Amino acid sequence: MLSTPYMATWKFIVLVLLDSINYLTFVQVRCYYTTKLVGKHIHWALLSNLSPFVNRASKDFRERSR
Repeated sequence: MLSTPYMATWKFIVLVLLDSINYLTFVQVRCYYTTKLVGKHIHWALLSNLSPFVNRASKDFRERSR
């Protein structure tokens, strides 16, 4: 009975870790090819990757501060 929730939590943590590692490698590969193709404009790829998160965070913050 004790092992079931622990196992579920452990599986969840492992899955999240694997998912984040996959995402990070995907972003690194994308950045690598962007650098190869565009040269010094890699920060634009990073910005376009992050802008949805930043926009959402700033919107949430503005709504909370009202």
